[in-house]
Amino acid sequence: MFGGLTPPLRPSLGSQPGLIREPVPLIVGGSDGSGTRGVVALLQRLKVPMVVEDRGTMDVHGAPYMVKGGWPAVVRPVIGWAKGAGYESRGAPAQLRRKTFDALGGLKVQMQKMAGKSRPTGGEAAKHVSWGFKAPVSMVLVPFFEEAWGKAKFLHVVRDGRDIAFSGNQTPVEKFYADMFPEGTRESGFKEPSVKAMALWNSWNVGVHHWAASRKERGATGLDYLLLHAEDLIDPEAKFAAIKDVAEFVGSPLSDFDLCCIATEGSKDMGSHTKSQKDRGKITSRFGKWKNKVEAKPELSKQLHDEGERGLRTFGYEPERSLRASSGFQCAAERDPTCPKPASSPQPSRSSRPKNLKAQAQVPAPIAPVPAAVEDTATCVGLKLNMDFNGFDSKAVHAQDHLGCCQECHQADGCSHFTFDYSSGVCYLKVGQGVQNFKVGLVSGMTPVP
Repeated sequence: MFGGLTPPLRPSLGSQPGLIREPVPLIVGGSDGSGTRGVVALLQRLKVPMVVEDRGTMDVHGAPYMVKGGWPAVVRPVIGWAKGAGYESRGAPAQLRRKTFDALGGLKVQMQKMAGKSRPTGGEAAKHVSWGFKAPVSMVLVPFFEEAWGKAKFLHVVRDGRDIAFSGNQTPVEKFYADMFPEGTRESGFKEPSVKAMALWNSWNVGVHHWAASRKERGATGLDYLLLHAEDLIDPEAKFAAIKDVAEFVGSPLSDFDLCCIATEGSKDMGSHTKSQKDRGKITSRFGKWKNKVEAKPELSKQLHDEGERGLRTFGYEPERSLRASSGFQCAAERDPTCPKPASSPQPSRSSRPKNLKAQAQVPAPIAPVPAAVEDTATCVGLKLNMDFNGFDSKAVHAQDHLGCCQECHQADGCSHFTFDYSSGVCYLKVGQGVQNFKVGLVSGMTPVP
Protein backbone atom coordinates (compact mmCIF):
# COMPACT_ATOMS: atom_id res chain seq x y z
CA MET A 1 0.00 0.00 0.00
CA PHE A 2 3.07 2.19 -0.28
CA GLY A 3 1.75 3.96 -3.34
CA GLY A 4 -1.91 4.20 -2.32
CA LEU A 5 -3.37 7.14 -0.43
CA THR A 6 -6.58 7.77 1.42
CA PRO A 7 -8.07 11.23 0.73
CA PRO A 8 -7.37 13.86 3.41
CA LEU A 9 -9.45 13.24 6.52
CA ARG A 10 -12.41 15.48 7.24
CA PRO A 11 -13.49 16.57 10.70
CA SER A 12 -16.98 15.25 10.09
CA LEU A 13 -15.63 11.69 10.38
CA GLY A 14 -16.43 10.90 13.99
CA SER A 15 -14.27 7.84 14.70
CA GLN A 16 -11.92 8.27 11.72
CA PRO A 17 -11.99 4.50 10.91
CA GLY A 18 -10.26 4.94 7.56
CA LEU A 19 -6.90 6.16 8.85
CA ILE A 20 -3.87 5.25 6.77
CA ARG A 21 -1.89 2.57 8.58
CA GLU A 22 0.82 2.16 5.95
CA PRO A 23 3.36 3.39 5.10
CA VAL A 24 4.94 4.42 8.39
CA PRO A 25 6.48 7.89 8.12
CA LEU A 26 9.18 9.19 10.46
CA ILE A 27 8.86 12.82 11.52
CA VAL A 28 11.88 14.58 13.03
CA GLY A 29 11.17 17.72 15.01
CA GLY A 30 12.48 19.94 17.79
CA SER A 31 13.45 23.54 18.44
CA ASP A 32 15.55 25.16 15.72
CA GLY A 33 19.18 24.82 16.74
CA SER A 34 18.59 21.62 18.68
CA GLY A 35 20.60 19.43 16.32
CA THR A 36 17.99 18.05 13.95
CA ARG A 37 20.27 18.58 10.95
CA GLY A 38 22.87 16.21 12.38
CA VAL A 39 20.12 13.72 13.23
CA VAL A 40 19.09 13.56 9.57
CA ALA A 41 22.64 12.58 8.66
CA LEU A 42 22.55 9.91 11.36
CA LEU A 43 19.23 8.53 10.13
CA GLN A 44 20.60 8.27 6.61
CA ARG A 45 23.49 6.22 7.99
CA LEU A 46 20.90 4.03 9.73
CA LYS A 47 19.34 3.28 6.32
CA VAL A 48 16.25 5.48 6.66
CA PRO A 49 15.14 7.03 3.33
CA MET A 50 15.11 10.72 4.34
CA VAL A 51 13.33 13.22 2.10
CA VAL A 52 15.36 16.43 1.91
CA GLU A 53 14.43 19.62 0.05
CA ASP A 54 16.98 22.05 1.48
CA ARG A 55 20.51 20.65 1.48
CA GLY A 56 21.71 23.44 3.76
CA THR A 57 19.31 22.72 6.61
CA MET A 58 18.20 19.19 5.54
CA ASP A 59 14.62 20.45 5.95
CA VAL A 60 11.36 19.90 4.16
CA HIS A 61 9.70 23.32 3.83
CA GLY A 62 6.23 22.18 2.85
CA ALA A 63 5.41 24.72 0.14
CA PRO A 64 3.50 24.70 -2.12
CA TYR A 65 2.09 21.20 -1.75
CA MET A 66 0.85 21.81 1.82
CA VAL A 67 -0.29 25.38 1.36
CA LYS A 68 1.32 28.33 -0.37
CA GLY A 69 3.02 29.59 2.79
CA GLY A 70 4.47 26.23 3.87
CA TRP A 71 4.83 25.39 7.56
CA PRO A 72 4.13 28.89 8.96
CA ALA A 73 0.78 29.04 7.18
CA VAL A 74 -0.23 25.73 8.78
CA VAL A 75 1.34 26.24 12.21
CA ARG A 76 0.19 29.79 13.00
CA PRO A 77 -3.55 29.04 13.07
CA VAL A 78 -2.96 25.90 15.16
CA ILE A 79 -0.86 27.55 17.87
CA GLY A 80 -3.11 30.59 17.76
CA TRP A 81 -5.91 28.27 18.83
CA ALA A 82 -4.00 25.80 21.03
CA LYS A 83 -1.39 28.18 22.55
CA GLY A 84 1.05 25.29 22.76
CA ALA A 85 1.83 21.77 21.58
CA GLY A 86 0.11 19.62 24.21
CA TYR A 87 -3.40 19.82 22.81
CA GLU A 88 -5.90 17.29 21.46
CA SER A 89 -6.53 17.89 17.77
CA ARG A 90 -10.10 16.62 17.99
CA GLY A 91 -10.94 19.68 20.07
CA ALA A 92 -9.97 22.12 17.33
CA PRO A 93 -12.62 24.11 15.42
CA ALA A 94 -13.98 22.33 12.36
CA GLN A 95 -12.55 24.79 9.84
CA LEU A 96 -9.09 24.61 11.40
CA ARG A 97 -9.21 20.82 11.38
CA ARG A 98 -10.24 20.73 7.73
CA LYS A 99 -7.46 23.07 6.61
CA THR A 100 -4.83 21.29 8.68
CA PHE A 101 -5.88 17.85 7.43
CA ASP A 102 -5.79 19.09 3.83
CA ALA A 103 -2.28 20.47 4.32
CA LEU A 104 -0.96 17.29 5.94
CA GLY A 105 -2.61 15.20 3.25
CA GLY A 106 -0.80 17.19 0.57
CA LEU A 107 2.44 16.81 2.49
CA LYS A 108 2.09 13.04 2.66
CA VAL A 109 1.38 12.73 -1.06
CA GLN A 110 4.49 14.72 -1.90
CA MET A 111 6.70 12.93 0.62
CA GLN A 112 5.74 9.54 -0.81
CA LYS A 113 6.52 10.74 -4.32
CA MET A 114 9.93 11.98 -3.24
CA ALA A 115 10.74 9.05 -0.94
CA GLY A 116 11.54 6.67 -3.79
CA LYS A 117 14.49 8.85 -4.76
CA SER A 118 15.82 8.70 -1.20
CA ARG A 119 16.05 4.92 -0.85
CA PRO A 120 19.43 3.91 0.62
CA THR A 121 21.83 2.28 -1.80
CA GLY A 122 23.33 -1.07 -0.90
CA GLY A 123 21.90 -3.40 1.69
CA GLU A 124 18.63 -3.51 3.54
CA ALA A 125 16.60 -0.42 4.50
CA ALA A 126 15.23 0.34 7.95
CA LYS A 127 12.24 -1.92 8.59
CA HIS A 128 10.11 0.09 11.06
CA VAL A 129 9.73 3.23 8.93
CA SER A 130 9.03 3.71 5.24
CA TRP A 131 10.57 7.16 4.86
CA GLY A 132 11.27 10.23 6.94
CA PHE A 133 11.64 13.98 6.84
CA LYS A 134 12.79 16.79 9.11
CA ALA A 135 10.93 19.96 9.93
CA PRO A 136 11.72 21.33 13.41
CA VAL A 137 8.39 23.11 13.79
CA SER A 138 6.50 19.91 12.97
CA MET A 139 6.55 19.12 16.69
CA VAL A 140 3.66 21.51 17.33
CA LEU A 141 1.52 19.55 14.85
CA VAL A 142 2.17 16.08 16.25
CA PRO A 143 -1.42 15.59 17.56
CA PHE A 144 -2.73 16.42 14.07
CA PHE A 145 -0.16 14.11 12.46
CA GLU A 146 -1.39 11.23 14.58
CA GLU A 147 -5.03 11.84 13.72
CA ALA A 148 -4.42 12.51 10.03
CA TRP A 149 -1.73 9.93 9.27
CA GLY A 150 -2.51 7.19 11.75
CA LYS A 151 0.55 5.05 12.35
CA ALA A 152 3.72 7.16 12.33
CA LYS A 153 6.85 7.80 14.38
CA PHE A 154 8.03 11.08 15.88
CA LEU A 155 11.66 11.60 16.87
CA HIS A 156 11.76 14.51 19.32
CA VAL A 157 15.21 16.13 19.41
CA VAL A 158 15.76 18.22 22.53
CA ARG A 159 18.68 20.44 23.43
CA ASP A 160 19.21 22.49 26.59
CA GLY A 161 16.84 25.46 26.34
CA ARG A 162 19.48 27.76 27.76
CA ASP A 163 21.67 27.09 24.73
CA ILE A 164 18.66 27.47 22.43
CA ALA A 165 17.95 30.83 24.06
CA PHE A 166 21.26 32.19 22.75
CA SER A 167 21.14 30.43 19.39
CA GLY A 168 21.95 32.42 16.29
CA ASN A 169 18.82 30.93 14.73
CA GLN A 170 15.79 32.62 16.29
CA THR A 171 13.43 31.99 13.39
CA PRO A 172 10.73 30.44 15.63
CA VAL A 173 10.63 33.55 17.82
CA GLU A 174 10.47 35.79 14.77
CA LYS A 175 7.71 33.79 13.09
CA PHE A 176 5.58 32.37 15.88
CA TYR A 177 6.07 34.20 19.18
CA ALA A 178 3.24 36.68 18.62
CA ASP A 179 0.84 33.84 17.74
CA MET A 180 1.81 31.88 20.86
CA PHE A 181 1.82 34.84 23.22
CA PRO A 182 -0.51 37.54 21.86
CA GLU A 183 -0.74 41.02 23.30
CA GLY A 184 -2.05 40.99 26.84
CA THR A 185 -0.30 37.78 27.91
CA ARG A 186 2.51 37.90 30.43
CA GLU A 187 5.02 36.59 27.91
CA SER A 188 4.13 39.29 25.37
CA GLY A 189 5.82 41.81 27.65
CA PHE A 190 9.24 40.15 27.48
CA LYS A 191 11.88 42.35 25.86
CA GLU A 192 15.00 40.18 26.03
CA PRO A 193 15.20 37.91 22.91
CA SER A 194 16.81 35.08 24.88
CA VAL A 195 13.94 35.05 27.38
CA LYS A 196 11.43 34.92 24.53
CA ALA A 197 13.30 31.98 23.03
CA MET A 198 13.29 30.19 26.38
CA ALA A 199 9.55 30.73 26.84
CA LEU A 200 8.85 29.26 23.40
CA TRP A 201 11.26 26.34 23.96
CA ASN A 202 9.63 25.53 27.29
CA SER A 203 6.06 25.64 26.01
CA TRP A 204 6.52 23.65 22.83
CA ASN A 205 8.90 20.95 24.01
CA VAL A 206 7.15 20.30 27.32
CA GLY A 207 3.79 20.32 25.57
CA VAL A 208 4.56 17.64 22.99
CA HIS A 209 6.50 15.53 25.51
CA HIS A 210 3.65 15.51 28.02
CA TRP A 211 1.15 14.81 25.24
CA ALA A 212 3.17 11.73 24.25
CA ALA A 213 3.57 10.63 27.88
CA SER A 214 -0.17 10.96 28.46
CA ARG A 215 -0.91 8.80 25.42
CA LYS A 216 1.48 6.15 26.65
CA GLU A 217 -0.22 6.06 30.05
CA ARG A 218 -3.58 5.55 28.33
CA GLY A 219 -2.16 2.78 26.16
CA ALA A 220 -2.97 4.72 22.98
CA THR A 221 -1.63 3.41 19.68
CA GLY A 222 -0.86 5.14 16.43
CA LEU A 223 2.10 7.46 16.81
CA ASP A 224 5.31 6.16 18.38
CA TYR A 225 7.48 8.69 20.20
CA LEU A 226 11.18 8.77 21.05
CA LEU A 227 13.01 11.52 22.93
CA LEU A 228 16.62 12.16 21.90
CA HIS A 229 18.93 14.55 23.74
CA ALA A 230 21.23 16.31 21.27
CA GLU A 231 23.94 16.35 23.92
CA ASP A 232 24.06 12.55 23.95
CA LEU A 233 25.27 12.55 20.36
CA ILE A 234 28.46 14.43 21.24
CA ASP A 235 29.08 12.77 24.62
CA PRO A 236 31.49 9.83 24.17
CA GLU A 237 29.99 8.11 27.23
CA ALA A 238 26.43 8.26 25.87
CA LYS A 239 26.75 8.39 22.09
CA PHE A 240 26.57 4.68 21.33
CA ALA A 241 23.53 4.11 23.56
CA ALA A 242 21.74 7.09 22.01
CA ILE A 243 22.46 5.89 18.48
CA LYS A 244 21.32 2.38 19.40
CA ASP A 245 18.02 3.76 20.74
CA VAL A 246 17.40 5.55 17.44
CA ALA A 247 18.47 2.48 15.44
CA GLU A 248 15.98 0.28 17.30
CA PHE A 249 13.26 2.93 16.92
CA VAL A 250 13.56 2.94 13.13
CA GLY A 251 14.46 -0.74 12.74
CA SER A 252 17.91 -0.16 11.30
CA PRO A 253 19.56 -3.29 9.85
CA LEU A 254 22.98 -2.23 11.17
CA SER A 255 24.73 -4.40 13.74
CA ASP A 256 26.12 -3.20 17.07
CA PHE A 257 29.55 -3.19 15.47
CA ASP A 258 28.26 -0.92 12.67
CA LEU A 259 26.69 1.38 15.25
CA CYS A 260 29.95 1.49 17.18
CA CYS A 261 31.74 2.55 14.02
CA ILE A 262 29.30 5.42 13.64
CA ALA A 263 29.58 6.32 17.31
CA THR A 264 33.37 6.53 17.20
CA GLU A 265 33.47 8.88 14.24
CA GLY A 266 33.97 12.57 14.83
CA SER A 267 30.84 14.57 15.69
CA LYS A 268 29.09 16.22 12.79
CA ASP A 269 27.38 19.62 12.83
CA MET A 270 24.71 19.24 15.49
CA GLY A 271 22.61 22.34 15.13
CA SER A 272 21.84 25.46 13.13
CA HIS A 273 22.20 27.72 16.15
CA THR A 274 24.60 29.86 14.16
CA LYS A 275 23.83 31.10 10.68
CA SER A 276 27.52 31.27 9.87
CA GLN A 277 29.31 28.23 8.44
CA LYS A 278 32.50 29.28 10.22
CA ASP A 279 33.91 27.09 13.00
CA ARG A 280 31.58 24.16 12.29
CA GLY A 281 34.19 21.78 13.60
CA LYS A 282 34.03 23.18 17.12
CA ILE A 283 30.96 21.18 18.08
CA THR A 284 31.34 20.44 21.75
CA SER A 285 32.25 24.02 22.68
CA ARG A 286 28.78 25.12 21.59
CA PHE A 287 27.06 23.09 24.25
CA GLY A 288 26.77 24.90 27.57
CA LYS A 289 27.76 28.23 26.06
CA TRP A 290 24.83 29.85 27.86
CA LYS A 291 26.94 29.96 31.03
CA ASN A 292 29.22 32.59 29.52
CA LYS A 293 26.22 34.56 28.29
CA VAL A 294 24.70 34.96 31.75
CA GLU A 295 27.95 35.39 33.63
CA ALA A 296 27.75 38.58 35.69
CA LYS A 297 24.07 38.90 34.68
CA PRO A 298 22.17 37.39 37.62
CA GLU A 299 18.85 38.98 36.67
CA LEU A 300 18.95 37.53 33.16
CA SER A 301 20.00 34.14 34.54
CA LYS A 302 17.09 34.13 36.99
CA GLN A 303 14.58 35.09 34.32
CA LEU A 304 15.83 32.38 31.97
CA HIS A 305 15.63 29.72 34.65
CA ASP A 306 12.22 30.90 35.81
CA GLU A 307 10.77 30.74 32.30
CA GLY A 308 12.40 27.41 31.49
CA GLU A 309 12.01 25.77 34.89
CA ARG A 310 9.46 23.17 33.82
CA GLY A 311 11.29 22.13 30.68
CA LEU A 312 14.75 22.13 32.24
CA ARG A 313 13.54 19.73 34.91
CA THR A 314 11.40 17.63 32.58
CA PHE A 315 14.34 16.97 30.26
CA GLY A 316 16.95 16.59 32.99
CA TYR A 317 18.94 19.79 32.47
CA GLU A 318 18.38 21.33 35.88
CA PRO A 319 19.69 21.40 38.54
CA GLU A 320 22.41 19.45 36.69
CA ARG A 321 22.46 17.62 33.38
CA SER A 322 21.27 14.06 34.04
CA LEU A 323 23.53 11.44 32.47
CA ARG A 324 21.82 8.57 30.71
CA ALA A 325 22.31 5.07 32.01
CA SER A 326 25.26 3.09 30.67
CA SER A 327 24.51 0.69 27.81
CA GLY A 328 26.64 -2.03 29.44
CA PHE A 329 29.68 -1.36 27.31
CA GLN A 330 31.30 1.53 25.50
CA CYS A 331 32.58 1.79 21.99
CA ALA A 332 36.25 2.56 21.57
CA ALA A 333 37.11 6.14 22.34
CA GLU A 334 39.08 6.25 19.12
CA ARG A 335 37.93 4.95 15.78
CA ASP A 336 38.28 1.20 15.33
CA PRO A 337 40.68 0.57 12.44
CA THR A 338 38.43 -2.21 11.17
CA CYS A 339 35.49 0.20 10.68
CA PRO A 340 34.72 1.33 7.13
CA LYS A 341 36.46 4.59 6.38
CA PRO A 342 34.11 7.64 6.34
CA ALA A 343 33.63 9.05 2.87
CA SER A 344 34.76 12.57 3.75
CA SER A 345 37.11 12.24 6.71
CA PRO A 346 40.49 10.59 7.27
CA GLN A 347 40.75 7.48 9.39
CA PRO A 348 42.43 8.41 12.70
CA SER A 349 45.05 6.19 14.23
CA ARG A 350 44.55 4.26 17.43
CA SER A 351 46.62 6.56 19.64
CA SER A 352 45.31 5.28 22.96
CA ARG A 353 47.96 2.54 22.78
CA PRO A 354 51.69 3.20 22.30
CA LYS A 355 52.22 3.42 18.55
CA ASN A 356 55.05 0.89 18.52
CA LEU A 357 53.24 -2.01 20.18
CA LYS A 358 51.85 -3.57 17.03
CA ALA A 359 55.16 -2.97 15.30
CA GLN A 360 56.89 -4.82 18.11
CA ALA A 361 54.82 -7.93 17.50
CA GLN A 362 55.41 -8.04 13.72
CA VAL A 363 53.38 -11.17 13.16
CA PRO A 364 51.03 -12.39 10.43
CA ALA A 365 47.35 -13.06 11.04
CA PRO A 366 46.81 -16.07 13.31
CA ILE A 367 45.39 -19.39 12.23
CA ALA A 368 42.88 -19.69 15.09
CA PRO A 369 39.36 -18.40 14.29
CA VAL A 370 37.45 -16.13 16.64
CA PRO A 371 35.64 -18.36 19.17
CA ALA A 372 31.86 -18.32 19.34
CA ALA A 373 32.06 -18.12 23.14
CA VAL A 374 34.70 -17.98 25.86
CA GLU A 375 34.81 -19.65 29.27
CA ASP A 376 36.99 -18.94 32.28
CA THR A 377 39.69 -21.41 33.27
CA ALA A 378 41.58 -21.88 36.50
CA THR A 379 44.30 -19.51 35.30
CA CYS A 380 42.35 -17.13 33.03
CA VAL A 381 39.27 -15.42 34.48
CA GLY A 382 36.86 -12.63 33.63
CA LEU A 383 37.01 -13.54 29.95
CA LYS A 384 34.92 -11.31 27.70
CA LEU A 385 34.29 -11.87 24.01
CA ASN A 386 34.26 -8.85 21.68
CA MET A 387 35.61 -6.62 24.43
CA ASP A 388 38.69 -4.43 24.54
CA PHE A 389 40.40 -3.36 27.77
CA ASN A 390 41.60 -0.03 26.44
CA GLY A 391 44.71 1.44 28.07
CA PHE A 392 47.37 0.35 30.59
CA ASP A 393 49.34 -1.50 27.88
CA SER A 394 52.83 -2.60 28.96
CA LYS A 395 53.90 -4.87 26.13
CA ALA A 396 52.70 -6.45 22.86
CA VAL A 397 53.62 -10.02 21.95
CA HIS A 398 52.42 -12.73 19.58
CA ALA A 399 50.04 -15.48 20.73
CA GLN A 400 47.99 -18.17 18.99
CA ASP A 401 44.76 -17.45 20.85
CA HIS A 402 43.39 -15.70 23.95
CA LEU A 403 44.47 -18.54 26.26
CA GLY A 404 48.01 -18.26 24.97
CA CYS A 405 47.79 -14.53 25.55
CA CYS A 406 46.67 -15.21 29.12
CA GLN A 407 49.73 -17.39 29.70
CA GLU A 408 51.96 -14.62 28.38
CA CYS A 409 50.38 -12.36 30.97
CA HIS A 410 51.16 -14.86 33.73
CA GLN A 411 54.82 -14.83 32.73
CA ALA A 412 55.19 -11.05 32.40
CA ASP A 413 56.10 -8.95 35.42
CA GLY A 414 53.26 -6.73 36.58
CA CYS A 415 50.71 -8.04 34.07
CA SER A 416 47.21 -8.40 35.48
CA HIS A 417 44.98 -8.01 32.40
CA PHE A 418 45.23 -8.75 28.70
CA THR A 419 43.48 -8.27 25.36
CA PHE A 420 43.99 -10.62 22.42
CA ASP A 421 43.21 -9.48 18.87
CA TYR A 422 42.18 -12.43 16.67
CA SER A 423 42.51 -10.32 13.51
CA SER A 424 46.25 -9.77 13.99
CA GLY A 425 47.44 -12.30 16.57
CA VAL A 426 48.67 -9.49 18.81
CA CYS A 427 48.46 -10.01 22.56
CA TYR A 428 48.35 -6.79 24.59
CA LEU A 429 49.67 -7.24 28.12
CA LYS A 430 48.36 -4.75 30.65
CA VAL A 431 49.04 -3.55 34.17
CA GLY A 432 45.38 -2.59 34.64
CA GLN A 433 41.97 -3.11 33.09
CA GLY A 434 41.39 0.29 31.54
CA VAL A 435 38.12 1.22 29.84
CA GLN A 436 35.89 -1.57 28.52
CA ASN A 437 35.02 -0.99 24.86
CA PHE A 438 33.00 -3.16 22.50
CA LYS A 439 35.10 -4.42 19.60
CA VAL A 440 34.44 -7.45 17.44
CA GLY A 441 37.23 -10.03 17.33
CA LEU A 442 38.87 -9.23 20.65
CA VAL A 443 38.93 -11.30 23.82
CA SER A 444 39.94 -9.70 27.10
CA GLY A 445 40.46 -11.13 30.56
CA MET A 446 42.63 -11.17 33.65
CA THR A 447 44.77 -13.44 35.76
CA PRO A 448 43.33 -14.58 39.10
CA VAL A 449 44.15 -12.40 42.07
CA PRO A 450 46.41 -14.41 44.43
